[in-house]
Amino acid sequence: PGPEGGSGPSEYVRALTEETFDSAVDNEEVSLVKFTAPWCGHCRDLKGKFDLAAETLVPEGIGMFDVNVEENEPLAERFGVTSFPTLFLFRRGGAKQGTKYTYRREVQDIIDFMRAKLRPIKELTTAEEVTAFVEDKSMGMLGVFESEDSPGAAAFRETAEDQAVHLRFARAPAALTGALGEPNAVFFVRYQPTLGKKDAVVVRLPGEELTDQDALSKVAAANLPPIKLLDDSLRMFSKEFTKPMVMLHTEVNKDLDVGFKKLIYVVNRFKKGIPGFEAHFDFYVRDITGKEAELDEQFGAVVTDGQAVTALVDGKRYGMAEGVKPGGMGANKEAISLFLAELKAGELEAHVKSEPIPTDTGSLKYLVGKNFKKVVGQGDKDHFIMFHAPWCGHCKATKPDWEKFALAAKKAGVKTLQVSMYDATNNDKPEGFKVDGFPTFYFVPAGKIDKPILYEDDRTVEAWVDFAENHAHFPFEGMKISKAHDEL
Repeated sequence: PGPEGGSGPSEYVRALTEETFDSAVDNEEVSLVKFTAPWCGHCRDLKGKFDLAAETLVPEGIGMFDVNVEENEPLAERFGVTSFPTLFLFRRGGAKQGTKYTYRREVQDIIDFMRAKLRPIKELTTAEEVTAFVEDKSMGMLGVFESEDSPGAAAFRETAEDQAVHLRFARAPAALTGALGEPNAVFFVRYQPTLGKKDAVVVRLPGEELTDQDALSKVAAANLPPIKLLDDSLRMFSKEFTKPMVMLHTEVNKDLDVGFKKLIYVVNRFKKGIPGFEAHFDFYVRDITGKEAELDEQFGAVVTDGQAVTALVDGKRYGMAEGVKPGGMGANKEAISLFLAELKAGELEAHVKSEPIPTDTGSLKYLVGKNFKKVVGQGDKDHFIMFHAPWCGHCKATKPDWEKFALAAKKAGVKTLQVSMYDATNNDKPEGFKVDGFPTFYFVPAGKIDKPILYEDDRTVEAWVDFAENHAHFPFEGMKISKAHDEL
């Protein structure tokens, strides 16, 4: 067990190392691995919830593991882990490639997610269970198959394994499905408060799509309503997101007696601002409960009276600056339409995750998301940048020499070369800079922020000086920097 108040393993959560990782993960039907760092406050916050979930899940045959990235950096680099805690789902035999966990992190949510992955399809054994499944107030897929070998059964299971957290999946023999139809069929069941309907809508999917898992997901996605309810995850039919996403964040309560009328009221007013944009965007409603801080940090969206509007376009995040009020949604339809029009035209500035802009005046400059483009793109200097992570041991070992490099350049009077550092875990990675591990170095000649040069040579001051001298837009004498370094 880890230290009291730490972020690591416990009675039910095993610590994994680079040596034990593959065998441990491959030995479990499904497993959830959290990558943590001892200094990470969010990791400590998650530990209690993860441990409680593990107490329930491990006895049910689900693996729950922890990886300390400071002691196992190669594992973090292998899976591209740059922020903490990061969770990955693995299946037996799939230790080489996991799926990032993007669902909610409360105890019951973790339990529900992992149970759905272990047993993605519910077997219905009575006509009453079939009726209950169809009339449930959430979306789902019902497969009518006589056996595991029936046409389409394999594709149905693959779809369920991928999407079981976001959709309900069940299987039943034809004899129990009544009027729904004959064997070897899949039905899409949707209940959407956003449609203003209280009844379930059952759609039979085309028979020719049944044996292709990707096609099955695509047809199911096509049967979703115009404004869809996004169940707490951005992965619903993620393979089929062919259009940018616009999301209304508000309280979602499926209890007809409590929250249904309010939800319909809010959504109907939101819909007044989207005519003409349906062909360009997919629209979603997402529960805002507990996500206000995320919307501010990740999207820069203004939350007013518990509501906000955000967008995802080509991986870039946008937030509507003007709040959306329940009582004023109708009056705000012009603001929503303007937001969509500017989004469509590419006139909005994407939100960038960033630390505060530092006030440092030393020889080594610290860049952040908010000022990277402005500083590096200004064109008045050549820039040599080290992308690092606070937890990275190699970065810590390299930093003293990197600082000496920056100081030597300043002492040598080379004013056209700026040596910098960029925390790629607490700031969005700049566009055009691929950072797969740490530390990663890029040289940007003045005026060429769109053509950064990846540096992969020795991590010594002498090697950095030679590379900068050979690639700089503004000429300088490398010997001056080397001499200044020798005098430090």
